Amino acid sequence: MKPSYANLQLSTGAQNSGLCEVKIIPREWLQSDPLIDFATGKVITPLSLLPGKDFLTIQFTADSYLFDEKPKSSRGGPFYEILLKGTVNRIDAPIQQAIETFRYHEFVALVKLRDKRVKLVGTKEAGLVQQTVISINNGGGGIEIGTIEMAMESETLSPYYEV
Repeated sequence: MKPSYANLQLSTGAQNSGLCEVKIIPREWLQSDPLIDFATGKVITPLSLLPGKDFLTIQFTADSYLFDEKPKSSRGGPFYEILLKGTVNRIDAPIQQAIETFRYHEFVALVKLRDKRVKLVGTKEAGLVQQTVISINNGGGGIEIGTIEMAMESETLSPYYEV
């Protein structure tokens, strides 16, 4: 399949009330990691992207969006399990092609929280891994649900991006 880098947008219809967007880029599109002030947990320099590259947008259906930073520990020490998850309401050929392309990358994401603050998830060295589950139920009028999950492990919480 030909690689396709595209935004994943909601289709018009009954589920189009309220949008939640996440901005992502393949981590190899970063020129360098931004500087983080570890005293405040904030990014202090903007993200620097390769020329000609820009963020891709995923629009999730209302109330399907989840961002979770769960503390865990192992013999190697403490870490955070980070999960970004949401539902898109219709998978067509162009969206399927983009989802297939996403499988071959790790991503850096700008995650907007409910109170409009933004967190930066991922770095040039490690990013979110994407998995998509597509469920089609023909009963009850037919329901098609595409759930996109992106996950990674990190030694620290994701910093706030206020640049």
